[in-house]
Amino acid sequence: MMTPFVDCTIDALLLERLKATTIDEAAWEQAVASSQKNSHGEIRRLQTALRNTEDAQHGIVENLKMITHPDLVKQLQESCIANEHHLERLRTELSHVQADKGHRRLLLLEARPVLEMVVARWDEVAQEDRRELFDAFAVRAIVNRPDTITRTIGVVWRDGTETTRTMHREARYQFT
Repeated sequence: MMTPFVDCTIDALLLERLKATTIDEAAWEQAVASSQKNSHGEIRRLQTALRNTEDAQHGIVENLKMITHPDLVKQLQESCIANEHHLERLRTELSHVQADKGHRRLLLLEARPVLEMVVARWDEVAQEDRRELFDAFAVRAIVNRPDTITRTIGVVWRDGTETTRTMHREARYQFT
């Protein structure tokens, strides 16, 4: 669970990013283009994971043909079942990403006026909606604690850039 301190900092970084992106035409075009590029990269990643898992599955089946020890056969069968479930999840995720590819770009193009309104009324935006905005624009947030009174909060954005902010608390108060 994130502390309100961290949540507020991430919200401030998100708001800065939204302001910069929606105001600057070039930044907006870059955000739309990087969204398309990221979905292509995600498709390639999933296809590679599928191939690797299928190769592993093939290896398990080949081993099952040669091994007769009951304990090893049982372990291989369990691995085969687990791999099959993993393959199903990867195929489902790949189909979702492929179907979402064009839809995400269209949503981003239509979202600019809405985002401008969100920026203007940021204080009225619910925490759940802020989380969805964060998920749309960022890959992840990284919180490091170099010492008891300092936190470094970084956000990796979908366009590959990163924003970092270092925060210090008063010496008599410590982060928990």
